[in-house]
Amino acid sequence: MIKKYLSTVIIIIVAFSLSFRGIYWVYHDTNLSIKSLNWEKSTAIIIKHDLSKYLRGRQYSLRIYYSYIVNGKEYINDQLGYPRIKYTKLMADNKFQEYPLFTTVDVYYDSKDPNKSCLEPGGIDYFFIIMISFVSLLFFFLGTFLIYHIFKHYKHNN
Repeated sequence: MIKKYLSTVIIIIVAFSLSFRGIYWVYHDTNLSIKSLNWEKSTAIIIKHDLSKYLRGRQYSLRIYYSYIVNGKEYINDQLGYPRIKYTKLMADNKFQEYPLFTTVDVYYDSKDPNKSCLEPGGIDYFFIIMISFVSLLFFFLGTFLIYHIFKHYKHNN
């Protein structure tokens, strides 16, 4: 019986794993976005720009590295906001102009963990929340449906 349903069980495990990962991702990034609104404010210096192609060159992964000091210790981060988003080439170029190299900018950091910081606090991306939540629910319902199907089929055959 196990061999008969092995592929279905694997699909169930993958579906639930993706579902819970997606829900955690939405919770984690949304939570950080909201918390960042109350983080300490300091100054940072833009030290590096990096742009790499993503999805066959239609989208770009943008990295703007900045350095800031908290309690005498230097930290370096590249988190603009939460969640981390992808950009078109034009949007990325605009961000580079907004944060020119070697300029001083405001940085917001978690006083309990200064490694967590961002330049744009509270940037909740509702499209991200809705889409990832929707896809996560689809995977959850797929897993639930397959479990129901296995039990129904097993009960019918016994």
